[in-house]
Amino acid sequence: MQNIALMDQRIVIFDLDGTIVDNHVCLLQAFEQSFNAMNIPYPGNEEIKKRFGKDLDTILREIGLAEEQIGEFRRKFSDSLSKCHDFSLVEGIKKLLHELKEEGVRLAIVTSKSKNLVENELKHFNLDQLFDVIVDESSTKNHKPDPEPLLKACELLEVKPNKSIPYVGDSMYDQLAAQRAGLLPVGVTWGVHGDLVSSLVPETETIKSVSQLKDFLQNHLN
Repeated sequence: MQNIALMDQRIVIFDLDGTIVDNHVCLLQAFEQSFNAMNIPYPGNEEIKKRFGKDLDTILREIGLAEEQIGEFRRKFSDSLSKCHDFSLVEGIKKLLHELKEEGVRLAIVTSKSKNLVENELKHFNLDQLFDVIVDESSTKNHKPDPEPLLKACELLEVKPNKSIPYVGDSMYDQLAAQRAGLLPVGVTWGVHGDLVSSLVPETETIKSVSQLKDFLQNHLN
C-alpha cells in the first residue's frame, strides 16, 4: 500500500503551448489576422511574444483594446487559430509523456488557452488520454501568473501544493505562477521566451532539451 501511495504522489504538471506544442507561428498569425480583421493596428510580434503565457483577455487589455472589442477579437482569434496547421509537437515530448505515464506518473496540463482549442489540439496529436487533469482558461477566474490555475490543478489531483510537484513551462509567467503556488518552477528554453524563461524566478530549474527534461524528471521523481 505504501508503494501505491508514493506512486500516487508522483505528479508532473505541464503548460501546453510552447512547451508540448510548437505553435508560435500559428499564434502570432492569429493575432495579426484578428487585428487586421478588426481594423486595429497590429502592435507587432515582439509586443505579443513577450506576453505569451498570459491569458488572451489580459494580453488584449495590456495592448489597449477596449472591453467591448475583446469578445469579437476572441471569436476572430479562435477561428483563425483553428484554421492554421503550421504547428507540431516539440520533438521527443510525446515519447516522454508516454514514458512518464507508463511509469505511473500522474500528468496534468495547466494552460491559459480556451477549452475548445485545448481539446482540439490534444485530440489532433492523440494526447487527450494521457492527462489526469486539464485546467484551461474556463477553469478559474484568475490566470497565470496568478497561482489559481495551478492550485486548481492540485485540488483536482487531490494533493497539497508542494515543491515535489514540477510545473514545466516555457514562459516566465509559468515560473512566476509555479513559485506563487508553492510548486517547483521548471522552465524550458525551446519556447518563445527562450533563456528569459527564468528571468522573473531565478531559482527556476532551467531545461534546454527534452532529453535534459527527461533526466531531470527521472531524478526528481525517483
